[in-house]
Amino acid sequence: MNNYPNPTPASETPADFGTTDFQSLYIEELNLLRKQLKSIDNIIIRSPSERLHVKRSNGHRVFYCARETETGAKRDSYLRKNDPLLPILILKYCAERMRPVISRQIKTLMSEPNKYDPSVVESELVILENRFGEMIPDRFLSAASRIKKWTSEPYPSNTRFDEGKKQFKTMKGDLVRSKIEMITADMLYSLSIPYRYEQQVTLLGGRIKYPDFTMMNPYTMKIFYLEVCGLMSKDWYVDDLLEKIVAYSKIGICQGKNLLLAFESDNIAFDTECVREMLTETVLKKKHI
Repeated sequence: MNNYPNPTPASETPADFGTTDFQSLYIEELNLLRKQLKSIDNIIIRSPSERLHVKRSNGHRVFYCARETETGAKRDSYLRKNDPLLPILILKYCAERMRPVISRQIKTLMSEPNKYDPSVVESELVILENRFGEMIPDRFLSAASRIKKWTSEPYPSNTRFDEGKKQFKTMKGDLVRSKIEMITADMLYSLSIPYRYEQQVTLLGGRIKYPDFTMMNPYTMKIFYLEVCGLMSKDWYVDDLLEKIVAYSKIGICQGKNLLLAFESDNIAFDTECVREMLTETVLKKKHI
């Protein structure tokens, strides 16, 4: 069943990429689709032979399992929602539904990239969500549901505030440590960028740091980190920041890739328009193949 192509050699790519950005996005998207297809094939291979049928009765989902009898005939058996077989068959159902979709996307991207539409996969995932509701496996969640889950689930954060220090409340309801962090948080909120304030990351050697904002691109699900650097006139602060940037890079959080920086000093004000443009060009950037 594993009849998907191997990772993209140069000869497989379209003759005219147009731009280096297009070439990079093309290869990234193609390899992502191939990875998804391989994962789907592994699910199907490991799944039991039974097949799931989904029906509606009085507005409720009713599940049946299609099994072969000893005579070879097919017979539907009712599945209760607490049946341990049900989530396995739902996973198989979703994989079998998405396999031809992903395969067609790969074929389109390789043969007619100008006709490729990234929203096709998302539309199919929404259909599956409507069919299974809260029983949908996490790996087949739509982008909107993944964002909702990511923003609502708890995460390890820095909850300690220094006594006597002023706290600032954001539009989202978070308490932050400085006025420019509040301005930044409110900007993220107004731009509908999903974010977490001071989510913990573990550096090499086990040290803990708390980047000011961890953000999710709502179109690609890519994670970005933003440090709001508000004391750039202080030598000790600059040294600490540079050390932190180096430590981040060693765990894959790198400037120019997924780490953003915004600055303020005693003489240079925090530039909200510059930060807004930076967010638009990174965290809000859509897929365009």
